[in-house]
Amino acid sequence: MSEREAARVEIAAWADEQGFLPGDGELVVGPWQILNFSSVYSVQRVGPDSRAGVFVKIPKSDFRRRTVLPICLSDREMAEDEYRSLRYLEDHWPADGAARYVQPLAFCRRYSAIVTRRSYASDMFLSWRRHDLHRRVGLDAANPVRDWLVHLGRALREYHETSAREEGQIIERRLGDPIAKIAASISRLRFYGAAVSTVAKMAEGLRHFEGITIESRSAMTLKGLDLRNVLLEEHGLLTLLDPGRLKLDDPVADVARLVATCRILYWGSGWLFLGLRPSKMHEADLLEGYGAVDERSLKLLNLYLVKELFKQWVAAYVTIERKTWPTAIKRALRRTYVDRFYRNECRIELARVMK
Repeated sequence: MSEREAARVEIAAWADEQGFLPGDGELVVGPWQILNFSSVYSVQRVGPDSRAGVFVKIPKSDFRRRTVLPICLSDREMAEDEYRSLRYLEDHWPADGAARYVQPLAFCRRYSAIVTRRSYASDMFLSWRRHDLHRRVGLDAANPVRDWLVHLGRALREYHETSAREEGQIIERRLGDPIAKIAASISRLRFYGAAVSTVAKMAEGLRHFEGITIESRSAMTLKGLDLRNVLLEEHGLLTLLDPGRLKLDDPVADVARLVATCRILYWGSGWLFLGLRPSKMHEADLLEGYGAVDERSLKLLNLYLVKELFKQWVAAYVTIERKTWPTAIKRALRRTYVDRFYRNECRIELARVMK
């Protein structure tokens, strides 16, 4: 048995010993799935009277190391950060709403493995895309996407209010911090050869804001918050995964993360090549659930959104680079779709920031 298969069996047995898989049915251990930033598998007890299951995840800090083992120091730190986030959310995220975070069960330190309660659910992002396509051709009169996004926005607002009360900090936040991150993303895009010059020139106008500070409340924000990490359970209940590391920041940082992922609904699908864009009503539904954002916070939200869009632009380039496609296809995809899409999005949001 290989070292990685031995680890899979050992962690499953350990989870069973902890009492997370009650019952007398057969213990079914799924295979490893190697993802960009994690290695995962499921374990479930299948019997006539129960279907208890857990999900095992070993975070990986570098997507280029698509292996389960070995586990390096940065992997361990990433795993500890995420488990700490899940425990914090267990105490602070609203437990009685239609959107909730996955339940953490334990942390296996030997393998830096996070064990959570398994959700028997489907991918919300794929269901959302299907409903959006049906809406376009008049085939989806009862579209549930609005409810999902309103519920998610409302749960996020409740979480932020709970966290802000506990953290209790009103600070003078420097706009230079997110502006510096935007500049760093632009530098990376230039290194990759992206057609970034027009928006980079616009972004130079942000230097006028670098020395400005604004009074800002703080909450524990979630660096991994992403609409692609949401599962859809029965009766429209949502389960969120992968919160990433906690960061004390203005709550609009999380709102910007969700709005940014609203805009890439068709990325990763063939529909992107037809130039499809999700309806702006999805963002409106999310913001309606979240509640009113004052003028000061709206300006900050726009700035954080620019940061997230540039970050996504870099990620798109890195993802394409990993593919084994011919160089000509990669180049055409970057120029025709990636650069065009993000240039337009960044230009719109930069204009809003600098009004």
